[in-house]
Amino acid sequence: MIPIYIFLYCESIDGISWTKYPNPIIYPGGYNTWDSKAVSPGAVIKENGIYKMYYCGYSNEYNNCHIGYATSVDGINWEKYPQPIITGTTDWEHQLIPSSIIKLNNQYYLYYTGRNFPNDRIG
Repeated sequence: MIPIYIFLYCESIDGISWTKYPNPIIYPGGYNTWDSKAVSPGAVIKENGIYKMYYCGYSNEYNNCHIGYATSVDGINWEKYPQPIITGTTDWEHQLIPSSIIKLNNQYYLYYTGRNFPNDRIG
């Protein structure tokens, strides 16, 4: 059986004691989609009451990993965009893993790991 990776959710008042939400909040896509094998959390920013998540997904762990985008009003129920917003390449960005995002002067800056084993770089 091939493992499927999903998103889970916890919340905390103090950042030390955590309560797990009982259900996954994001699943991999359906058959033959770009994120059909796995999704993993990345950068989240809240803007005008909307959470925006940039996450890693792939359909085969040996091929490219891409960065997807999802939005939520409550941080639990998410709507994924159907296609990746940044795609992996065949060079140092073979597998992309988003790590943080900031918005400065109406411009977004997304930092991510570009991985092509055995090398990891920051993009």
